[in-house]
Amino acid sequence: MRDEEKDNDQPNLIGYANLAAFVSSDKEHSATLFRRFRSLSARNLLYLESELQELEAQQRDIDLADAAVADDPRAHPDDTDVATDWQILREKAEGLKERNAVERMELVKKIRSKLEEYESALLRNAALNKLEQPSHQVFRAFRTHFHNQHLENPQNHYPRLTGLSADLYEEEYYSDIVSLGSRSEQEDRLTSFLRHRHPKHFMRKIDKDVLGSPSVRSMSEYRLQVFVGVLNVLLAASFLFGSIFNLYYVKSPQKRLGLISGYTVAFALCVSLTTNARKAEIFGSCAAYAAVLVVFVSGNL
Repeated sequence: MRDEEKDNDQPNLIGYANLAAFVSSDKEHSATLFRRFRSLSARNLLYLESELQELEAQQRDIDLADAAVADDPRAHPDDTDVATDWQILREKAEGLKERNAVERMELVKKIRSKLEEYESALLRNAALNKLEQPSHQVFRAFRTHFHNQHLENPQNHYPRLTGLSADLYEEEYYSDIVSLGSRSEQEDRLTSFLRHRHPKHFMRKIDKDVLGSPSVRSMSEYRLQVFVGVLNVLLAASFLFGSIFNLYYVKSPQKRLGLISGYTVAFALCVSLTTNARKAEIFGSCAAYAAVLVVFVSGNL
């Protein structure tokens, strides 16, 4: 019976298959961590720059030679036609196969191809620079799975990839790691606090039958955002209706003034601590909140 159950169990994936399954298992893509190879990328751009510099120098030599021919009173107009007429240049290069025109056309194509490669590399690097670095919490969780650190026996803590790839996610490369699941908007303080201080309440279990890492879990962004949204609604409603309810039963003008001041200060602290609102937004929201309370008090309701 046990043998039959073992045969029906899905075997644990290993190597690249296991790591790919782990990366793709997170619905919020927080596990999509990859190295961007900043040093190699910068070196590639420098190489491309040097190649373009060389091609630019060749083009400059041709331009200076054309200028010298144009200034020579003995020169024939046909001697510079390849420098002024594209159709003639193409005809002499592709049709007549004149050596001067062929060399010029080859240089044009080299510059065009290398410039396209260089500009494409620049744009790709600009896009990579916009990707965010993962948090230490996410990086540690990824390394836990990558190095099998969830296993109790330290002798089994080995990387899932071997060879040079075993060092892909070492601590020294943390600054070179980017996350493809980076959030587009700045995270508010309340969400950040819950994410780092109370992550267990929003965890989703990863399929241990496939990944073999029952202790590695991913956080559900949906659950976290729903909880933060509900909490924000409750806080906003509590500050508005709670203060109005309190002021309704207070008849002393001095006490009402003190309560309005206290509620406004508390509201400002709540907005600043639970959101990422800027100073101007905090001032505006506090002014609106205080105005509502003042209108309620002055309305003699």
